[in-house]
Amino acid sequence: MLHDVSTSALVHHLQYLIRSGDLDRVEGVYHAFQNRADRHRYIGAFDEIAAQGVLADSGDELAKRLARICQLAQETDAKLTDLWFRHINPEARNGIAREPAGDNRTQHRQQ
Repeated sequence: MLHDVSTSALVHHLQYLIRSGDLDRVEGVYHAFQNRADRHRYIGAFDEIAAQGVLADSGDELAKRLARICQLAQETDAKLTDLWFRHINPEARNGIAREPAGDNRTQHRQQ
């Protein structure tokens, strides 16, 4: 039956199977997809749907871990940006950051 379905419909069918929890049939859809000549056009969508299914099946613990990883990445980015601004020459910043308020050059520019 899967051989008579278009590749785009096969991708949508995979999404339906994952949402409905029919994981036994997902493997058959995967194998049918791998045998399609035009699968390269749909690989991104297929992989995204499969990844969503894996994440949904992994439960709350993985979601908590991923949230923690995102939080740590944002904190690390902020720290690295702060270090970068503290260690570069103010003239090299190209106006990215303000110079200290007591700097005479800043006061002359504002006038």
